[in-house]
Amino acid sequence: MAHVGVLRVLEEMHIPVDMVVGTSAGSAVGALYASGMSVAEIEQRFIDMDWFSSFRDDPGRAYKPVRRKQGEWRFPFTPGLGVSSDGLRLGAGIIAGQNLGFILNELTRNVALVEDFDRLPIPFRAVATDLETGNMVVLGKGNLATAIRASMSIPGVYAPAKLDGRLLVDGGVANNLPVSVARDMGADIIIAVDITDALMGPDKLREALSVFGQLTTIMTRRNTDQQLALLSEQDVLIRPDLDGFSSANFYNAPVLFELGASGARTHAVALNHLAVSYEDWQAYRSRLAAANYSAGLIASIDVEHDRRLGRKFLRERIRQKVGEPLDVDALETDLKRIYGLGYYEIVSYSQSPSPNGTRLTIKVQEKSWGPNYLSFGLNFEDNFDGDTRFNLASSLRVTELNELGAEWQTGMQLGTEPRIRTQWYQPLDYGYERFVVAGIQYFRDRFGVYNMGGERVAELDVAFRQADLALGTELGGNAEARLTYTRGYATVDKQIGTAATPEGAVHQGSVSLQLVHDSLDDAFFPRDGTFAGIRGRLEREDLGSDRHFDSVTGMLL
Repeated sequence: MAHVGVLRVLEEMHIPVDMVVGTSAGSAVGALYASGMSVAEIEQRFIDMDWFSSFRDDPGRAYKPVRRKQGEWRFPFTPGLGVSSDGLRLGAGIIAGQNLGFILNELTRNVALVEDFDRLPIPFRAVATDLETGNMVVLGKGNLATAIRASMSIPGVYAPAKLDGRLLVDGGVANNLPVSVARDMGADIIIAVDITDALMGPDKLREALSVFGQLTTIMTRRNTDQQLALLSEQDVLIRPDLDGFSSANFYNAPVLFELGASGARTHAVALNHLAVSYEDWQAYRSRLAAANYSAGLIASIDVEHDRRLGRKFLRERIRQKVGEPLDVDALETDLKRIYGLGYYEIVSYSQSPSPNGTRLTIKVQEKSWGPNYLSFGLNFEDNFDGDTRFNLASSLRVTELNELGAEWQTGMQLGTEPRIRTQWYQPLDYGYERFVVAGIQYFRDRFGVYNMGGERVAELDVAFRQADLALGTELGGNAEARLTYTRGYATVDKQIGTAATPEGAVHQGSVSLQLVHDSLDDAFFPRDGTFAGIRGRLEREDLGSDRHFDSVTGMLL
C-alpha cells in the first residue's frame, strides 16, 4: 500500500514510468500499474478488498456437495493430513492460494490475454525465487496473475507456485529490491521504493513469532543492501516511514497510502527534473488507456490435469460454452464447486490468444498429500440429568478409485457411543448427479425406558449390526435424495433396571426415502442458509424385519 502512495505522487508530479519491476506484494502493485490501471482505481480496489479471503482456501460450505457436508457433522476437523504407503503426508504450505488466485485473476482480467509482459501498457517484470536452487527467477512471460502469485508465495505460508517445471516462492528470498533487474531491462534512472522492515532490538526478540520475523528480515535485508549498492547518484531511493505498521495491517489502507506518498514527497527536488509537460503527460496517459486487450469469444476450452481423474470428469462440471463470451462469475462458481469436492490443492483458469479467438485453460493441481485423507471429530453431550456422552472420531477417505471418482471411506468412533462404518461411494456419471452407496456398520447406543408416569425404570445398551445399499441423486448443489435398503439386527448387550426386553436378536429390514437440503454456511455456527431434511421409513416382514411399522422424521434449521 505504501508503494501505491509513491505512485500517486509520481502521477501528481507528471512523472511517466517506462518500466516496472516488483518483488512479492510489490509485484502485485507493479503489475496493476503496468496493466494501465490508474492509481485511484488501485487505491479503491485495495480499500474494498476482502484481504482475509486471500488467506483462506476453502471457498465456503455452499460449494461442497451434500455428502461432504454430511461428513462434517461427524468429522469436522480436516487438517490437511494425507496417508500413503510412505506414511503420513502434509501439504507444502499452510495456504494453497486458491482464493488468492481468483483475486489475482480478477485484478488482472483486462490484460489476461497478454503473454509477453513487454506488451503491457508499461513493460513489467516480477521476481520470484527457485525453491530448489535459491536463485532469482525473473518472470517476463506467461500469465500475469500466475507470475504475481509466484512472486508473493511466502515460504511456509503459501504453497510454492508450480511454473515451467519449477517450484517458485517469494522473490524477496533472492532479490527483495530488484534494482539489477530494472538495470538489465535498460532503465537509465531508477526510483527504488524500499519497505524492508528494520531489524528489531534484543528487547523485542522475546517470542517465537518475533524471532521468526527477525530471521526473515535478516535474509531480505542482506540482499536488499546488495541491490542498494547498485544505485547511482541519479537514482532516487524512497523509504517510507512505516514504523509501527506490519504486513498484517490490511485495513489501514488510507494511512499507508499517505505514508508512501509522504515518503515520495520528501524527494520532490530529486524527482522534479523527471517531470514532463502537461501535454506530454496527457499523451502518456492516453497511450496507456488506449491499450485494448479484449478477450472476445471463447474459441476453445482446455483442461490441464495431473494423473488421476480424467479430463471428462472436470469438463462435465464447467458450464462455459465455446462461442460465447467468458462468464467469469459462473466459471468461478464452477471452479469453487470442483474445489469443494476435496481432491485439488489449486483449481484455476487462464486465458490466452489463439488463431480462432480466446483459449480458456482450466488448470487443476491435485493435493500433494492425497489422494487418501484423514479427518477427525470430537463431541460432548450432557443433559445435566446424569446422562453424559463423550466420543472421539477419526475417518480415512480413499478417493479417486476409478475414472468416475469412486471413494471408500472408513470411520471409527470411540467413547460412550462406539461406532465403525465403512462404505463405498460410486458415482454413475461424471457429474455426480446419480450415485450408489454401499456400506456396513456397527454401532452401540444407549436408550432410557420410562413408565407411564415419566420415570426412567431402565437403561439399555443396544448394539446394531447393519448393511445398507442406497441409490441417490443430486438435486442442484445443495440438495440430494436417497432411497436406501437396510438389513441387519440389534441386540441388548447391557441392561440396568427392569424392563421388558426381547431375548436374542431383533432382525431389521427397512426401506427409507430421504430428502435433504443443506445450504448452511457453517455446520456448527451458521449465520446464513437453511437445513431441511425429511425421511420416511418402513419396516416389513417381507424386507427381513421382525417388526411392522412406519415412521417419518424431519429436521429444520
